Amino acid sequence: MDLLTRATLGFLVVSIFGVISYKKGFVDVSGLAMGFIVGFTVLVFPEDGWKLFILLLTFHLSAGFFTKFKYNYKQQLGSAEWKRGARGWMNVMANGGIPAFMAAMEGAVGGQMFAYGFIGAVASATADTLSNEIGVLYKYKPRLITDLRVKVEPGTSGAVSPLGEAVVFISSLFIGVLAFSLGLSGFLVIPVTVLSAFIGNLVDSFLGATVQGIYWCNRCKKFTEKNLHSCGREAELKRGFKWINNHMVNFSMSLIAALVSISLSLYMGLC
Repeated sequence: MDLLTRATLGFLVVSIFGVISYKKGFVDVSGLAMGFIVGFTVLVFPEDGWKLFILLLTFHLSAGFFTKFKYNYKQQLGSAEWKRGARGWMNVMANGGIPAFMAAMEGAVGGQMFAYGFIGAVASATADTLSNEIGVLYKYKPRLITDLRVKVEPGTSGAVSPLGEAVVFISSLFIGVLAFSLGLSGFLVIPVTVLSAFIGNLVDSFLGATVQGIYWCNRCKKFTEKNLHSCGREAELKRGFKWINNHMVNFSMSLIAALVSISLSLYMGLC
């Protein structure tokens, strides 16, 4: 299939899923626009872009579903996504920017190396989002990754729990199995994917517990990742840096996972 045909079909497919996502409240207008750029790049530029697109779509739909799962309860905990879970352009870029770059490079260079980077980044984003949205429902208090003796509130950046770690493993395993089933690579893509996602999420949790800006709302007596709490009150910086937010942490996680996946694939002679 030539590039023009792929571009035409890609425009239609991405537009349809974009409208559905917007109607379902998975993205806002800015997220819809950025999602189109990411989805179009992934679907059109690599020769087998539809296979990569299925992985990306799996992440997107599962993230949207589990973000809204028990949303009201998460809201009571103070850990629910803003705007009823509709992601904006920064969130889409943080999780989709590296996969889009890897897909474009795979289309330009080939050789499967960047396809492995794509798979690692998507698996890490899937594992991170689902572990956050499901792990927060753990009935016991999670612990801070930098000091497992310290118990913290659900949804705290850098918090880990048995449920959350189980979700990281299961979701990344699913992405790896799906990549194998689509014929993107041989069986070894599965352990590479799981390990890449695990390391990426480990980095994400560590950055969240150390350098990410964390704020305290005096009105609600809750920690938050934003300088403006959901109650509308300006929050006070308690740790980390103002210029390092959750989007930057997610982008870093995605990049690390992609690089780990590429390194493992080269070391194992898979590409």
